[in-house]
Amino acid sequence: MAKNSGIKLPPQKHHSNVRTGYSFFCVRQAKKSGPYSAKSGGGCSFFGAKTTYIQRNELDSQLQELLAEIKSNSGSKIPQVSNINYWFSSKTQHLLADILSSIRNIANDSSRVFFEVCFSNLIKKVSYADPRISVPVKLNPERFVNDPATHNKIKAKLEALSNVDVLGRFEQICNENISRLSLLADATLLDCKASVISDDARVLTKSLSDDSLLEDQSVDLVLTSPPYAGAQKYIRSSSLNLSWLGITSPNEMRKLDGKNIGRENYYKAEITNVKTGIQSADDLLKKLFEDGKQERSYIVGNYINEMKDAIDESMRVLKDNGYFIMIIGNNTVCGHEFNTQEYLSKYMESIGLTPQFKLIDDIKSYGLMTKRNKTADRISCEWILVFRKSLNG
Repeated sequence: MAKNSGIKLPPQKHHSNVRTGYSFFCVRQAKKSGPYSAKSGGGCSFFGAKTTYIQRNELDSQLQELLAEIKSNSGSKIPQVSNINYWFSSKTQHLLADILSSIRNIANDSSRVFFEVCFSNLIKKVSYADPRISVPVKLNPERFVNDPATHNKIKAKLEALSNVDVLGRFEQICNENISRLSLLADATLLDCKASVISDDARVLTKSLSDDSLLEDQSVDLVLTSPPYAGAQKYIRSSSLNLSWLGITSPNEMRKLDGKNIGRENYYKAEITNVKTGIQSADDLLKKLFEDGKQERSYIVGNYINEMKDAIDESMRVLKDNGYFIMIIGNNTVCGHEFNTQEYLSKYMESIGLTPQFKLIDDIKSYGLMTKRNKTADRISCEWILVFRKSLNG
């Protein structure tokens, strides 16, 4: 990272917006010099849970009460989860249902959401899903019939998961997250807080309960790490969590995916020869379309257009001389490099954002970065694009 970037910000008020698969954070200067106030936004309350400080002794005490209730709880209703018997043993299903039921009985909103986050973190860990793959894919020893060591290892893993210590794993996750959350103690000294204000980076509102738009030129800094161009199946990767938590039913999963920037699921009738107005991007889209890759051409082209909408909205709320920082990665589409950072940089310059500098950061932890098909590459680095809004931009 550059040491002398020249970016200096006064005490701030923070507003954020996070859509599933699109993280967006904007900073607003406080009216007076003094403590920080932060507002952060997202498609669910989990973002708030990860940025809301709760004293450690309160969470430790609540955890012990919760564990005692779970142990005395039984027969809780199991939620509707698609192919649940395929993903979880019967014993695990009942234990998960008892944990969730007990969490929902917690009266304090912040504590309840915190433990829901811990529960969400538990779900895939006690399922039969392969932990090496982002989307749910069941561990299958038969794929390794010619590799006895791996075959036996996966078979033993499946047997262990049938009788996994669900409650023990949940307690471990809770303790780890309590330790992480305690790191926010220093932020409380600055009166720094976070809250969700909007569920769509393309339409920034004052709050989730107020559809009024966030004021024009009201923030000093926008920091965003948007999704990749059709590179990841964000909703599918979270499908087990979404179903268990009742955020959406299996039948509504596609509808939720349709709200996501970077999605891949489109109906055939939607596929057209899309254009973005960015010449280098349109040249590649045309080539893909003419080579018979119409669907892939539309997916990445529509991604650029939706990203333009999100950038336009950021420009609307960003003050003159305010900074816009984007963390983005290029990916490969049908054997061709899709130079996302170049395309979006050109668009940002065209609407009045002036480039300050660009940085490249190697990706060391891949998380969702799984190689998905023969024409796709693992994304190995990300670009940090630092722009500044010109006066009257």
